Amino acid sequence: MVCTKQHIYIIETKGNDKMEDRNVQSKQRATIEWCEKINTLPAEKRMGRTWLYVLLSEGVFYAYSDKGVNIDDICAMGKVRRNLFE
Repeated sequence: MVCTKQHIYIIETKGNDKMEDRNVQSKQRATIEWCEKINTLPAEKRMGRTWLYVLLSEGVFYAYSDKGVNIDDICAMGKVRRNLFE
């Protein structure tokens, strides 16, 4: 988990070969639903931030973090939304 001024990111990294795994996708759906439930709480009960699930391949994470890209921008690339599964 990473906390920034606006967000709390639940970040999961996976090897490049595991990104399409069924178990990973199942966990994605559950975590997205959990974040959505948290985001319905009053702001003071969720630290005044929006909670988001992020799935990053190790390759993407290291490629960008080694170049000094900030965590908000890295997470924006890996943010997973519910509509990806519908």
